[in-house]
Amino acid sequence: GVWSGYISYYPWGFGLQNKCYDQTLSTVKLVEDEVKVLANKTADAVKFTITLRRTNSSYESPKFSLASFALESTSYAYPVDMSSLTTEVVHSVPKLYQQIVPSIGNSICSPTTSTMLLKYKGENFSQFDEYEHRYIALKFREYNSMLFGNWVYNTVGMSSFGYNTYVARMYSIEELVEHLANVGPVGLSVKGQMTSDKKDYYTGGHLIVGIGYRYIDGDLYIVCNDPNVPEVECMYSYTVMRNTWRNVAYIIE
Repeated sequence: GVWSGYISYYPWGFGLQNKCYDQTLSTVKLVEDEVKVLANKTADAVKFTITLRRTNSSYESPKFSLASFALESTSYAYPVDMSSLTTEVVHSVPKLYQQIVPSIGNSICSPTTSTMLLKYKGENFSQFDEYEHRYIALKFREYNSMLFGNWVYNTVGMSSFGYNTYVARMYSIEELVEHLANVGPVGLSVKGQMTSDKKDYYTGGHLIVGIGYRYIDGDLYIVCNDPNVPEVECMYSYTVMRNTWRNVAYIIE
């Protein structure tokens, strides 16, 4: 029944060393990229304020096309008729291996995922850096924590190239499959034992690109570009994806 003050993601501009700070107010807090209601509080509404600013009238005005809020819900359901979908869809997404990048390669799974999604849309950054994902990583980094994996900063970063991009929550593999079939590839936040046909490893937090799906002997596999796999493209079983995907996705339209 009472609005909190505003939590801010702070100014963001492409090419700036953007910073964000954790904040705690009377009812909510911002922790890296997630807004959380305090443990002893409840909330039933969200209010946005969007500020567009330029520092010089000679600069092109910023353009606003989308605001979104990815709510975590215990009652959400999105039934999917799997029988209506084609049995195999695999999008041709350029492959990037994060570990090839010197120094920061082991920590740039998120911007590497974002770079693959942008390249799928036709973008090319080879004129800026021999490692295109390093170029994007330094643009999308959150320079307070120095982390590359801020979900909001990665999606707003992709949006600066003219696409509607946002963080979304999905609640089933079937919902993901429908998106892959009808919309396109997505970034997927995963955690746990990543056992594919190419590599087996554990991660405490990682981003991969879901590029499609296929059935093998009646079993469903999600085809992915995993930037931590040297071959990049690999397949994860339905069970592995169900156990590791955190139901968070980077959407690019």
